[in-house]
Amino acid sequence: MYLCTGEPAFMSHLGQRLVTILGLSILAVAAGGCRPAEKEAAQQEIELPPQVQPVNDADGDGWLSDKANQRVTLRLVGLEPTRPGDYAVVVDEVRFPLSKDSLDATVRAEPGKTQVVDWPVADRALGAWAQNTDDAKREWKSTIVVSQPGMIGTGTVAWTNRDDKQSITIPLGEKDSIRLDFQTEVETFADPDPADRNADRDADGLLDWEEAQCAQFETGVGDPQRRDLILVVGYTDRYWQMTDLTRMLLRTAFRRRGIHLHVATKRKEGLGLSFPGLMQLDGQTLRREHALSLDEARLMRKDYVKGFLANAAHLVVLANRVAPDPETSWGWAEFPGNTLVVRSHFSVLELNLGPDIHQYQAKDLMHELGHNLGLGHPTQSDARCPSGPIPESERNPAASVMGTPKSDRGNPLAVLKNALARPMDYSPTQWRNVRLDWVRPDSYKPAKKKPGKRETKKREGQ
Repeated sequence: MYLCTGEPAFMSHLGQRLVTILGLSILAVAAGGCRPAEKEAAQQEIELPPQVQPVNDADGDGWLSDKANQRVTLRLVGLEPTRPGDYAVVVDEVRFPLSKDSLDATVRAEPGKTQVVDWPVADRALGAWAQNTDDAKREWKSTIVVSQPGMIGTGTVAWTNRDDKQSITIPLGEKDSIRLDFQTEVETFADPDPADRNADRDADGLLDWEEAQCAQFETGVGDPQRRDLILVVGYTDRYWQMTDLTRMLLRTAFRRRGIHLHVATKRKEGLGLSFPGLMQLDGQTLRREHALSLDEARLMRKDYVKGFLANAAHLVVLANRVAPDPETSWGWAEFPGNTLVVRSHFSVLELNLGPDIHQYQAKDLMHELGHNLGLGHPTQSDARCPSGPIPESERNPAASVMGTPKSDRGNPLAVLKNALARPMDYSPTQWRNVRLDWVRPDSYKPAKKKPGKRETKKREGQ
């Protein structure tokens, strides 16, 4: 049986400039988790209250059969600072401008002149439940962070499902500021599969009725015609929790490829059916130095991911070390599947260098999540790889976050240097091969090894 394995999953380098500018730009992630007092609640499935079935929702999936559903997009259309420079704008933890070539792109802006842009920075989908109010009006708030070397400012923009234009001004230091111009656009759409509530036209692993359930939490996840990816984040000790930089890097990396990544690190982000944060094993709190195995993470999943999210969400548990090889392993994942474990901090030669050194934590997690999505290591991504082969030109381990320093065995310095130099990106063909729909149990159907025979055992990747 073909098994895609390899060396440490920590990889690449985006440069310290991104850490310097944006490491302070994301609001602190509040510690979540299931405290003992919440344990009983965590065992119960939380469902939304029953809705009155609209007459024009033929299949009862929450999306209206006629062209009466709404897709609301908030666009940033212009910016004008009081000081010239190159600016980055982070909206709800996604950095703009988006670029397929870089995670730290900027836009040049000058005083006295509006820099025209056209960036869709946030969106929501509204279905049958939106008819429950008289005017069906909804309002959301998005957090904005604007940065330039030496300056940073934060603000909030409130927007609704009404065509509208507005501007906000964000202070940058004591004397400077920047004006941001926004436009809200509303389009209507019909249920893409009005006769099948279990359809999955966008092939993201969320069925249409599940998309509607998620959309009612108004976090941005849930649209039957847009690919969504749900990541529930747990940790075995508060010291190992996901960092703000990791959230921003992951959400930006997937957004620039057209995938809306929802990262749930605290309970209010759990979509009602998951309980991110500090996780116990069989009701017991683990020791801080515990080396977590993939099997243990699967057991945690049963307690902390409920209802339809048990079939539709990925669970990552961050820990001090990863079993079965706590000294050499940096992550393990179902390959493909929906569960992964990651060594939270980068440690070498008995030194703990932290989670954000060269974006270690983000790259390690993206590597293991890639295995969940069917991606193999570049050197092993031939016809045997579950999601398909990649071209020979892309099989360089240094060209993808899926790379491993296997070729550097016996040379610790080369392993360290090359592992940290991996880019936080999949290769172009790997992005095309990503299979979001393989999140669901039994949805993975590998190629037949022999006529009439099919391999069904879940594989694992390191």
